[in-house]
Amino acid sequence: MPTPSTSSRARQSRFLGHHVVGRVGELLAALWLLVRGYRILARNTRHGGVELDILARRRDVLHVVEVKCRARRDAWAPGIAVGPAKRARLERGARATLAEAGRQRRGQPAAVHPFASVSFDVVEVWLWPPRLRHHVGAFRCDER
Repeated sequence: MPTPSTSSRARQSRFLGHHVVGRVGELLAALWLLVRGYRILARNTRHGGVELDILARRRDVLHVVEVKCRARRDAWAPGIAVGPAKRARLERGARATLAEAGRQRRGQPAAVHPFASVSFDVVEVWLWPPRLRHHVGAFRCDER
């Protein structure tokens, strides 16, 4: 069976649209995290006025995961799009998430554990050819 040409892949990419490509990338990233032992707490949620792609937990660490997806392999990595402004927004969203978790914890049973730390992760997804790269602790909140 012949493989699609570059031009037909480009047409498919335009046909899918950025929104669909992003949602597929987020789904693949969530599945990848689940297989590796992460617990998905939320997807596409808003905290502090910031949309967070994935909130996951592994052991006692909260992982704030930003997913960047491309339909095809470009010359640059999708994670490059997570610049200083985006990092600041993710930090604001993480702070709001932790504040909300603290409010929920008061008066709750001891089974609700606080997070020992926060990891800001970036998952890069390429749909064609298929590839996924997870950068654990891609940046710290004080980096701008």
